[in-house]
Amino acid sequence: MTHVAEEVMVIVFLKQLLQLAEMTVKKCPTCGSDRLVILESYFGSSVSLKWVCLTDHTAAQWHSQPILNRRMRSGDCFICATILTSGNNYGKMSLWAQMLKVKFPSANQFHRIQTHYLVPTIDSYWQHNQEEVLAACLREIVVLDIIYS
Repeated sequence: MTHVAEEVMVIVFLKQLLQLAEMTVKKCPTCGSDRLVILESYFGSSVSLKWVCLTDHTAAQWHSQPILNRRMRSGDCFICATILTSGNNYGKMSLWAQMLKVKFPSANQFHRIQTHYLVPTIDSYWQHNQEEVLAACLREIVVLDIIYS
């Protein structure tokens, strides 16, 4: 039995956990085999479970986090966004996760998510906000009074 300090930790969304609690996988829907093996695979901060029969059919799958477009896990996106917007840095947070044995997005994942999703979203928000502020300033009449002493 593994000591609790040596266990691997992942980030699990409650909705996903409730889905897992409701799952019952008793046999393979393809061949009817009731001898299933559960395989685990890690991606960033998440884990995926796959029920496979002895003839290599996938009976069921479960993911600890909702999957956004393509393969990005929600938790990884939130982790990267929090690091970026909090002013922290990836190295410190990765070390923190490593010390806790919490699965964490890789440096490449962090930079890819930051470059393709986070920075463009923040830039777009900033542009929109700046346009609103400038439009509000243009609607107001400003009178400058110069006082000579």
